[in-house]
Amino acid sequence: HLATTAWHRRFYLRQIKEKFGGLRIILRPQPLPGSDKDEIEVMDDVPADVYEPLGTIVDDIYARAEQTCEDCGKPGQRRPKLSFIQTLCDEHFEERFREKKRLKNRAKAAKRRAKKIASSTQQI
Repeated sequence: HLATTAWHRRFYLRQIKEKFGGLRIILRPQPLPGSDKDEIEVMDDVPADVYEPLGTIVDDIYARAEQTCEDCGKPGQRRPKLSFIQTLCDEHFEERFREKKRLKNRAKAAKRRAKKIASSTQQI
């Protein structure tokens, strides 16, 4: 889209991140060389016919990412049952869920051992 506008090569990716199991992309326009404006002030100069299609494109990317496993790219969905929300296919969700259970059981066992040791040292 930008290649067809006067704003070609004027935008850059400020940030790409995963948040709450979804993708977040922040695009910013670059100030012209010698301009005293910062990236936020330049946003006011971007015409609607340039900026609005970018929003549509990014929204489409967000929607597709919410249905794509972040590990393998297969169809997936948001999985809030993990420590933090991730978008995963069934296979990777099961793998992560089993690992979460294993770690939880290991922590419980360690707590029981510590409690047992504490009670045995008190009896001495």
